[in-house]
Amino acid sequence: PIDDIEKLSGIKIERNRRNGRKQELHLKLARAVRDTLHEDWREGNGRKPKAEAVREWQESHPNGTKAECHRETGLDPKTIRKWWSV
Repeated sequence: PIDDIEKLSGIKIERNRRNGRKQELHLKLARAVRDTLHEDWREGNGRKPKAEAVREWQESHPNGTKAECHRETGLDPKTIRKWWSV
């Protein structure tokens, strides 16, 4: 498709955006820059633990059931069973 786009548009598309470096070296340099500029880049990323959601729901509904938790939170029943504490 890149060749087709070049033919149709008459615009040359560069295929390598790593300044001639091999992928391994490019990624090593990119990760070094990332780690230098953003030491805590992993903080706040990723999915929140569902155990927290189940625990919060249980605290706010002390007499609630697993089925009610499922209906109100939309969590999978298996996840609720995994993190449910009596």
